[in-house]
Amino acid sequence: MELLQKLTLYDMFGYTLPGVIALLLYNGDLSYLADNLTLGGLVLLIVLGYVVGVVFTELADGIVCLLNKVLGDNMINKYWENICKVYGISDAKVNDALQKAKLIESPLNDSAGAMARRYMTFMYSEIQADSQYSRLHNYASAELLYKNMVLVSVLAMGIGVVQQNMTEIIIGAVSVVLFARRWIRFAERSRGYAICWFVQKYDR
Repeated sequence: MELLQKLTLYDMFGYTLPGVIALLLYNGDLSYLADNLTLGGLVLLIVLGYVVGVVFTELADGIVCLLNKVLGDNMINKYWENICKVYGISDAKVNDALQKAKLIESPLNDSAGAMARRYMTFMYSEIQADSQYSRLHNYASAELLYKNMVLVSVLAMGIGVVQQNMTEIIIGAVSVVLFARRWIRFAERSRGYAICWFVQKYDR
C-alpha cells in the first residue's frame, strides 16, 4: 500500500500535472472549460494528462540522449565526476560498496564517476527499494516534474509565437530557463544521494 501511494504521488506530479497543464494551454479557452467540465470530463482530462506527461517524458529523454551524443563522453564524464566530488564519494568507497553488493569481484581501476555512471541503474534500484532512503522518491519525482515542465514551457512559448503574443513568449522562455535549472539541480541530487546512500548501505 505504501508503494502504491508513492507511485500514485510520483505519477500525479511527474506525469499528470504537466500533461494537464499542457492540455489546458493547448485548449486555450479556460473559462469555457471551467464552466462546462463534468466529472467524466475531469477524469478524461486526468487520464489524457497522464498520457501526455508520459509522451513528454519520452521526448525529454530522447533530447537528453541526443545532447549526450553531441556533447560526447568527455562532458558526460565531467558531469559524473562533479557529482561524486560534490558529494565526497571516493573511488575506494564506490569500489568497496560494489564488491559488498557482489556486482564486482575485485576493485576496478576506474574513477568514482565512471563507476557511478556504469552502475547507477543498480544503485538507484537498490536504494529505492529500501524504506530508510525513501527521500529518494521525492528527488526523483521533482526531477521528473521539472523535466516535463520544461517541455510544457516550450509548448507555451510555441503557442505564443503562433498567436504572436509577446507576453506568452517571454513567460514561456523564462519558464524554460527556470524549470531547466530545477531539473538539472534535482537530477544531480537524485544521482548524488543514490550514490551516497548506496555507499552508506554497504559501509558496514
